[in-house]
Formats: sequence, C-alpha cells, structure tokens
Amino acid sequence: AQLRERYSGYGRTGRGRGAGNAVQTGDWIPQRLLIPGISDPHLWMAKCVPGKERDIAFAAARRVFQWAGAGKFAGVHSVFSRDGLNGYIYVEARSLADAQAALEGIPGAFSFQMTLVPIDDMVDVVRIRKTETRLNPGAWVRIRRGNYAGDLAQVMAVIEASESVEVRMLPRIDYTAEGRSAKGTRPAQRLFSADEAQRIDPRGLSYRQNEMIWRGDRFVGGYLHKDVRIASLQTADVSPTLDEIARFAAGDAGENGDEQAAIAALASQAAAASIHAPKTSGIDLQPGEIVEVIEGDLAGVVGTIRSIDVDGTIRVAPELGGLKRGALMGFPASQLRKRFRTGDHVQVQSGRHRGATGMVLSVADAVVTLYTDVAKEEIRVLAKDIRISTEVSSAAAEGANTRIGLDVHDLVFLDGNRTALVMTSSRDILTVLDDRGESRKLPPSAVRPARATFERSGVDFNGNAIKRGDHVREVSGQTRSGSVLQVTRYVTFVMPRDGAPEAVFA
Repeated sequence: AQLRERYSGYGRTGRGRGAGNAVQTGDWIPQRLLIPGISDPHLWMAKCVPGKERDIAFAAARRVFQWAGAGKFAGVHSVFSRDGLNGYIYVEARSLADAQAALEGIPGAFSFQMTLVPIDDMVDVVRIRKTETRLNPGAWVRIRRGNYAGDLAQVMAVIEASESVEVRMLPRIDYTAEGRSAKGTRPAQRLFSADEAQRIDPRGLSYRQNEMIWRGDRFVGGYLHKDVRIASLQTADVSPTLDEIARFAAGDAGENGDEQAAIAALASQAAAASIHAPKTSGIDLQPGEIVEVIEGDLAGVVGTIRSIDVDGTIRVAPELGGLKRGALMGFPASQLRKRFRTGDHVQVQSGRHRGATGMVLSVADAVVTLYTDVAKEEIRVLAKDIRISTEVSSAAAEGANTRIGLDVHDLVFLDGNRTALVMTSSRDILTVLDDRGESRKLPPSAVRPARATFERSGVDFNGNAIKRGDHVREVSGQTRSGSVLQVTRYVTFVMPRDGAPEAVFA
C-alpha cells in the first residue's frame, strides 16, 4: 500500500516550468529535448586563480558532501570547471547565497565575484564537443616534446582501442664515448648505425627478425619506431618541407636505391594520407587549377576545378575524351593533386623557396623541378606548394630585400622557425648557413629577420654562458675554434680564427 501510494503519480506528471505545466504520459518528451527552466537550479560562474580550477571544484564538492552527510542541504547541486576555459568555476545552485557558500573560504576562489549564466546558455556550458583526430598510415606528424620536439615523423600504424599510433622518425643518437651531447644541443638526425652502436654498447644491441633493439629502442631500416600517444603529436599544420622529406627518404632509398623515386613516393603517400579535416582539406586548391585524380575508380583522370562546395567537395570538369566535358564531378580534396606540365610558369606559395618563380622542367609524382627566374638554378618543390602564375619574382625580391635590409652575419628565421646566418646578401638572392651547417640560396622573401628582443644567449659544454664575441672551441669532432658571430639557445655560429667567410660553421 505504501509503495502504491508513493509511486501512484509516477509517469503521469513531469517537470515543467510551473505547477500548471504538468506533462501527461501521452505527451512524453525525450530527456535530450528538456531544457532548464526558471524553476530549475541556476548556474553561477565565479572567477578563480588560473590553473586551480580542478582543485577548487574538488574542494567545493567535498564541502557539499560533508553538508549532505550532516543532514544539511545547502541547495548546491554541482560544481565543475571546463578544460578550455581557464580562470572560471561553475556552481549549480538554487540561489546566489548557496553558490557563494560552496566556494567561500576556498583558496584561489573569488566567491564574491559571481555571474548568473543566462538560461539559454546553460546547455552550451555543459555540452561536450568531441573532436576526434583521425590519422591514416603514411600521414606526417611532428613530435611535441622531448629530445625529438619539432621533428618530423610518419605514422606507420594506428593502434586499435588506444589513443596511440606507431610512428617512425630519424634517430638523434650521440655515438661518442660519453654518450651525451653538449648542454643545450641535440645530436643530428641520421639513420641508425649498428656498427657504431656495437662499438659503444655491444651488450645493448640485439636482433629480432628485421628489427634491431638497442638500449630499449626499436629500429627498422635505420628509422626509430615508437608507440606515441596522439596527444603528444602535432597533427595539424605539419607541412613538411621537401628538404625534410628528402632527408627522411634516405632510409627508403637504401645504399643502391633511387633516392628521387623514394622522395616522390614519400611525398605522394603523405599527400594521399592527410588528416581528414573537411573544412580545411581543400584550402590549397582554387577554381581554375588543373588537378589529377589519384585515388578511386577514376584515378588518372585530369580536369579543371570549377568550384569548391562549403563542405569541401571539389567540383571538377574532366578533360578526357571518354567523359562528357561539360559534366561536373565531385571529389574530396584527399583524392586530388595539382597537375603541372613541362613549360608551365609557376610561383612557389610556401616553403623555403616561397615567392620564387620559374619554369617547370620535370614532374615526378608530387615533386616538381623548377628553373628559377632570378637565381637561374634548379630547385625542387612539392606540387601542393606551387601555383600557375605569370609573375616574375625579381621585382618582388628586390622590394623584399630593400624592405628587410639584411646584412652579412645577421640572424634570420627560415620556414619552421629554424635559424640561419646570412653569409652573402644581394638584391635578388641570399646565401645563408642554417642551424644544421648546410648552405642555402634563398630569395629574401623566404626568410624573417630576428627581432632585436630575440634571446641571443646560450651555454657551453660546461654550462657557462656564451655571448657574441666570445672565443669558443669544439670539444669533439674537428675541435675547431673561433669567435661567436650569433648564438641562440640551440645553435652557435662561429667565425674561425683565420677569418675566411666560407669557413663559418654552426
């Protein structure tokens, strides 16, 4: 009888915006369609010390639980914070006094500064927008932290039921007897050498099928293979340069392999295995450009882009005789790549040669070889980084050089925030020495001068401070010595004692 009396009205009335808004069983409303009303608890937002949001939420929750255990109900229903909003805490309570009581006295919480969240915005505050990062084998990523921070890596496999992927990268191993590099520097990237590893630590080297295990790390074909959490990877805006891809292709080419074919294969594979991002997948394609289908049943079809839909679908007018010329076909951007022919005049849109113009000499899959108008030299760029253009870069380069005003031995930044030293400066071309000790010729538009406020200090092998003008000597290798021209936290450019400009080293 008691149960019948208690649940006699169950299912016949529901929560409404007042006593007269009872909902009958026949008018049942799904829970997802119910929104807060004026008779429901309100949501209050309070300021707090940034970084203390979770601690304050837990402290307030413990206080509410203690009140409930003592039989005292303070009208507080929940306390929470949002990961993407620093410096704020939310309290769901019946009144402002109840919300302030939940936070009063908790270090870092400012209970006297509370704002009422409008009813229409309460649902948006607690709504979780899940953004799923999808990676395909072959996609390029970068390591976020550690000894390999900023290094390019390639996804080899996606580990199911886990937020991790297997990646391969070029190792950074110090094979010296001490096994450690100078403080503030990293070993150079190069393929794993079993001979040098055997010489340093023979007991730490073992073999397993086609893999080598050394000091707990796994190497396949000279590359370091690691299982890395996706959260530790940069998956968006990776944009590998052709130099990075060429350096990466050394292991795939082998001792007697075709390096050009390996570079082209890696570039094409990376373009086809890009991250699925519908809003940005077609960002480097424009109407009027000629493209080629690289995936699906229509692979090999060439056409002209007519339009790009809001959802990222590329509308292409095919140009093959077997298909009707006027019919438009839709493709996702991941199935297309730009198509160039020998003799086309193009301009580089991004990368280390940004701004350069020239004529196409050859096309190998996703790699295009150009003969530049200004430097009169052959360069290789990715097809996605260039566009048909009638402009000639000499005037632009001259203007850029005048605007930048770079002098010899100035510190500049290259693509990807790499540093370099200006060796020679002319109207149309710069010769720089990058932080890997490689000499390059670039248009002035491809570099950014370092600001006067940029930190120009570092430390030597013993931890002593280094500044411009100091005399230093290498502790390993060729043991060269000279005067410091420029110094950063990670690289030092040194002029040898003989003063020969071409002998400057990093």
